[in-house]
Amino acid sequence: MIGSNFRRVIVVLVVLFAAAFLYWFLSGKSAPNYINTDLAQFDELGLRIESDFNQYPLLTLNDDFVITDTLKDGIEITYGGAGDASDPTSLSGRSGPLGQDSPLDQSESEASFTSPDLQETLSLQFPKTLQEPIAVTLSGGRTVLVQQEESADASVSLLTSASPAEVPQGEGMTWASAPERPLSEEASAGEQSAQYLKYTTPDARINTYYAYQKDQANGYRNLKHWTVFADGDGEESQSYRFSNAHLRLTDSGSVEVRYVAPPDESVKAQVGDDLWSRAQAVLAKDMDESVGNTEPDFIIPAPYTIDANGNQVTHEWQITKTSTLDPLDSTGDMVLSVSFTVPILGYPIALDPTLQFTAPGYTGAADVITGETTNTNLGYSFATGDFNDDGKDDLAIGAHTYSSNTGRVYIFYAGDAFVDTAAEADVILTGEVSTNSFGWSMTTGDLNADGKDDLAVGAYEYSGNTGRAYVFYGGSIITENASGADVVLTGGAGSDRFADSLAVGDFNADGKDDLAVGAEFYTSGTGRAYIFYGGAMVSEGAAGADVIFTGESPSHHFGTSMSVGDFNGDGKADLVVGAHTYTSNTGRAYIFYGGSMTSKAASAADVILTGETTANYFGWSTTAGDYNGDGVDDVAVAAWGYSSNTGRAYVFYGGSMVSEAASGADAIFTGQATGNYFGDTLATGDFNADGKDDLVVEAHGYVTNTGRVYTFYGGSMTSKNAASADVIMTGESTGDLFGYGLGVGDLNADGKDDLLVGAIGYSTYTGRAYIFYSQSGQVNLGTHITGATAGDKFGTSLATGDFNADGLEDLVVGAPEYSSNTGRAYIFYGYATTSSATGADVTLTGGASNNGFGNSLATGDFNADGKDDLAVGASSYSSGTGRAYIFYGGSMVSENASGADVTFTGEASSLFGTLLTTGDFNADGKDDLAVGA
Repeated sequence: MIGSNFRRVIVVLVVLFAAAFLYWFLSGKSAPNYINTDLAQFDELGLRIESDFNQYPLLTLNDDFVITDTLKDGIEITYGGAGDASDPTSLSGRSGPLGQDSPLDQSESEASFTSPDLQETLSLQFPKTLQEPIAVTLSGGRTVLVQQEESADASVSLLTSASPAEVPQGEGMTWASAPERPLSEEASAGEQSAQYLKYTTPDARINTYYAYQKDQANGYRNLKHWTVFADGDGEESQSYRFSNAHLRLTDSGSVEVRYVAPPDESVKAQVGDDLWSRAQAVLAKDMDESVGNTEPDFIIPAPYTIDANGNQVTHEWQITKTSTLDPLDSTGDMVLSVSFTVPILGYPIALDPTLQFTAPGYTGAADVITGETTNTNLGYSFATGDFNDDGKDDLAIGAHTYSSNTGRVYIFYAGDAFVDTAAEADVILTGEVSTNSFGWSMTTGDLNADGKDDLAVGAYEYSGNTGRAYVFYGGSIITENASGADVVLTGGAGSDRFADSLAVGDFNADGKDDLAVGAEFYTSGTGRAYIFYGGAMVSEGAAGADVIFTGESPSHHFGTSMSVGDFNGDGKADLVVGAHTYTSNTGRAYIFYGGSMTSKAASAADVILTGETTANYFGWSTTAGDYNGDGVDDVAVAAWGYSSNTGRAYVFYGGSMVSEAASGADAIFTGQATGNYFGDTLATGDFNADGKDDLVVEAHGYVTNTGRVYTFYGGSMTSKNAASADVIMTGESTGDLFGYGLGVGDLNADGKDDLLVGAIGYSTYTGRAYIFYSQSGQVNLGTHITGATAGDKFGTSLATGDFNADGLEDLVVGAPEYSSNTGRAYIFYGYATTSSATGADVTLTGGASNNGFGNSLATGDFNADGKDDLAVGASSYSSGTGRAYIFYGGSMVSENASGADVTFTGEASSLFGTLLTTGDFNADGKDDLAVGA
């Protein structure tokens, strides 16, 4: 009986144990560990640590606790058609304008890559217990071992980033709750696709976190490391043992780490102790005194702590050797340690002993301008011009999604090296209110005829997609709200998207730049293009334009794109306008000859070019240049939808153009694969300095939205596949959408065109803008600028001009989604030192939310004062009525759009300001402005 009862008890216990194990197993499998949940236990200190971890993209660990990083830094540039025509592709991307037809991330196809060579990798092997060291394997297979001497009995767990719903959102943020579980060695690969390792002592007093940060364009690589002491007696210390390495404490308090090969004991025995000691003495002298002659393999900055009260204190490293038998022996292990006192009520306290991998093999490709925060879309638009009138081209970069689509434009003046973040731009222009998309479009020209470059910025979402274009006159542009623009042009009605596109040209041949503004959604998507003559521009509505062109029928979206050139060789600026959805999305491009332009329907254009077939979206983007070097401007028109979004770009030579189908183009360039969206954006410049214009075509969907930019040199262009382009530039990482914005200007004042490329998807749509300088017939990455805030879409529009009249070309960048789509336009003066939107020389801000200020930009001397002025579109202004603002060049200041020198307002729902372009449309020698709706 007793035996039977005993057996029953055993059975019950087994069942209970099995049930408990099954519950633990299933709950563990279904609940991932999130970093934000884990750090919540440390309150505000945890928030600071999480923010520090997430400053840069993180790499993930594989099943064996290994992180392998290739040493490729920055943008990959190949020449002479060296690209791979059979690259892995992605079907993701957009089937229409950003934020309109479809989300950016759709289904993706997997891409397989060849494992990098050992010589070109950095590998980090993490232990399952701190009783073992971290193995840091440098290029060439050189391994340094780093062992944390405390917390040897710590258990390990794997953490991942918070799910989107759990990411803290501003004030009032709350922590998600998810259970933490120990990491099982049998855990699946899917569970280990995380970015953080955590080692915890049994009493949970000491928690050590690791994550590997990588910012490829900068060559920035960190093994980010935080040790958090939950409580204690007020005296703390940490020490780390290094094997196969020499440590050197610098005057700044950082420690340089250099790999030292372990001693060969057989050689030591052969040479004898006396010779070995002399050799060691020489080695010690060289390593300790002359080590500055070589770069370290990595650096450990001076340690610092942050306590529970937010106090940050920097401490000092101490270095000791474990081998004391021979004082000259430099081959023994070295121990790096730090001790510190914790103030009363200072717990929890966190220590940062990060490793920075900065050896020559890991350096980046110079500077990059990065957005202020995520979701700014910095780099969507560009403009260049001499905005401060110093004789040098300056750079303007748009971030139209800045601050809930308020939008911003950052201006960096030429003259000094660019700084790192958009927040440091010389001028920052901010949209009027949220949902303006200020900075969506930009262009440059002397719109007030004062001899200085002015900046025009579009904000197509202004006032319910009415849209606005803002003109900031060059010479004295200052950081301001878009409402402070010198001229503000407003769309005619809600939903017109006035200032969705902008262009500058002297359309009336009066010697003054004019501004063209597109409003593609005018009257149920019929679309319009408005031309405002330069010279004495005034703020007004779209209906006050000097010339108005209207699309053929509803849903054609006439005004989607605009470009300016002299296509018939008569010395007058002509205007080409795209209507990408003509006849079941076949698309058309219309050319209107300059001189004595009059308002007319698109069907009465001088030349009409029609896409090959339906769903091609021919006319989505246009540009102009003399590609065959015959002295007459040619026109390039793209159709990104060709062949399942493979995309095509068509070149039509000027001189005696006739209306024809796209298939009759003089040269046709075809994208590499489906889903690449080749031709979404076009640009023109002479990048190899041969006197002939070259064509730049982007394909932001290339390989899971990494993005590519292709350059085709001018001369005798022939039809070819994009893989055979003369220059191919590939983005940093998947999802960056490299190439989404393009611009051209001479930003280093060397007389050669430089290429501006936006990657709006970089770092959760913070966005980046890259500057490629032309050198000896090639292009090299010189600078990148990053947007100000997540979602601003910094870089949506770009324009250049000399807005401060200093003789240097300046850059304008639109960020139409800044601050709830208020929008901003940022002006960066030539030779400026910023690389962030917040460091712009002038910031123009939209007047109100949902204006989209900065969605389009144009430059010209609109007031005929010899200075470049800026036109900015805000096509969403007033429920899609739209506006275009003109800010006169010379002495621009950062201001609101309401401060523009001239304001044009569109008709109701016309999205006035969707496009802007400049030309002398009335042949009076003054720049005029055309505004698309």
